[in-house]
Amino acid sequence: LRFALHKMPSLQSLVLTGHTLGSAGLAELAPALYRNTSIKVLALSGNVLCGIESARLLRDILRHNTTMIALDLSQNPFWGTAGDVECIADGLGGNSTLLKIDLSCCALGDDGVSILAQTLGSRNTTLQKLELNSNSITSTGVGVLLEAMEQSHHITDLDLQGNPIRNEGASLVARFLGNNALPFLKRLCLYDCGVGDDGFIALVSALEQNTSLVHLDLRNNCDFSERAVSALAESLP
Repeated sequence: LRFALHKMPSLQSLVLTGHTLGSAGLAELAPALYRNTSIKVLALSGNVLCGIESARLLRDILRHNTTMIALDLSQNPFWGTAGDVECIADGLGGNSTLLKIDLSCCALGDDGVSILAQTLGSRNTTLQKLELNSNSITSTGVGVLLEAMEQSHHITDLDLQGNPIRNEGASLVARFLGNNALPFLKRLCLYDCGVGDDGFIALVSALEQNTSLVHLDLRNNCDFSERAVSALAESLP
């Protein structure tokens, strides 16, 4: 496959999901991906990419590739240690073309998302869509991420589905939305995040002042009471 990639200059999408490549397989492909000038979408979901070796290879791919705009690394548990996260974050910080990255189901917790957020806040990344669903991010990690997004002003689409941010995290999000501190954020997914009445009311109240958000997904959270629904009704006009 590595040799074939050198002979396919028009290939724009490479999907290798669920093939258990591991670090050895990724090492074989990496040289062909470093300076590839055609592949825009690379999907490596579910390939048992874990450990520092895989992280370093992914960092180098991100550093050297100048064409790729979407990278799917979901369902790879390489975010278990700080060193792995720092490697990937360093690669993102050195990339000037990537618009979308999927880090869903990557065992990413508050510490990991904080390291990632530092890169987003301190470097001029081009990233617009960040998918972090089904990790273990709480309100602590959300707070750090939002502060980084306030500095970077690039993220337009944020997916936090399935992370236990609960009312505290939702209230933090509401504060940033209400202050229009995230002026480029258009789509926000808080599906199945354990948000209850208080978080819901804070969010819908913030929408009265927010001028950027066009899509907010709050499905599959705690059953909202009449109090919460009334707050929504009052906010809509």
